[in-house]
Amino acid sequence: MTSIACGHALADGSDSQVLVTGGRDNKIIIWNLTESPDDGVYGIAQKSLTGHNHFVSDLSLSNDNSYLVSSSWDKTMRLWDLRQGKT
Repeated sequence: MTSIACGHALADGSDSQVLVTGGRDNKIIIWNLTESPDDGVYGIAQKSLTGHNHFVSDLSLSNDNSYLVSSSWDKTMRLWDLRQGKT
């Protein structure tokens, strides 16, 4: 893992908690955060986004957790629609 971004909880509370990671495998993983009384808070991989040709170096989420900007060692930046999983 080379980068991480945490989404802010939204007022409506539905699907608002999100964690996004980028790595040396050139992939971005969207994690759905879940809370359990027994296990605490943990993440379940929801989607894998591909498109970069080198390490993902940085991530930034929009205020409403709908969009993500990623940068990579392949000298590109991508704007992702997280609801559709497309760039």
